[in-house]
Amino acid sequence: MNPTLLRASVWALTLVAATVGVGSMLALVAANLPGDYVEGVVLSAQQDVRTGRALYAESNWSEPPYSINLYGPVYYHLGAWTAGLMGASPGDLLPGRLLSLASLILALAALWRLQRAVLDLDVADATLGVLLPLGAMPIVVFGAQYRVDVFGIACGLWGLVLAAEGGRKLYLAPILFVLAVYTKSTAIAAVFAVGLWWLLDRRFREILVVAAGCLVLGGISLGTLAVITDGDFVQSVFGFNALPFSVGGFLAATQQGL
Repeated sequence: MNPTLLRASVWALTLVAATVGVGSMLALVAANLPGDYVEGVVLSAQQDVRTGRALYAESNWSEPPYSINLYGPVYYHLGAWTAGLMGASPGDLLPGRLLSLASLILALAALWRLQRAVLDLDVADATLGVLLPLGAMPIVVFGAQYRVDVFGIACGLWGLVLAAEGGRKLYLAPILFVLAVYTKSTAIAAVFAVGLWWLLDRRFREILVVAAGCLVLGGISLGTLAVITDGDFVQSVFGFNALPFSVGGFLAATQQGL
């Protein structure tokens, strides 16, 4: 096939998919109706913050209505602040969805920066790389929903940007990585990715700096949250969520490998 025709076809399909994806997300925001059960969970946690109810109390899961907040406190508090700023009613999904869209824009901006600075792609290829996710089904379905995922991805990607660009920015990367993990624990994949990259590249100093920063900041945060919640934070976020999924995922991957 003619390379020019192939490139034009890729661009055309990408633009169509991105247009459909953006249109679908905007329609979801405009409808202001629940699109996924997780939205209700996050909205409920946001309301807990706004009313001063404990996020990680044992009574949340030991008696009706059995509310378990599976994620870290970062996005819950950010959502509560956004809803308060907009004067939203308790059941209004609009502030949270606008926050998700803003998070998606931040994630795409980080992706652009990584492609230009790290992969050394030209403007056209980097633009294509930013448009591609907008047509991908997970982004189309979940990108605008009031979930924690996109903000965690944005923090992780910006952590990768700071780590990749190095210099003094390297010392700021652990802050973004820890914010990502305390948004959703599976976002730890970002720091593992940069660690593996540096390990293969034998950049041990960078590994030490980022690992030490993440351990110190993450450890202080974990200890503080464990103490002020009497251990309930650890049970909610790791006992009910991260640990079972991590073990299950490990076993599934092992079985597939065998």
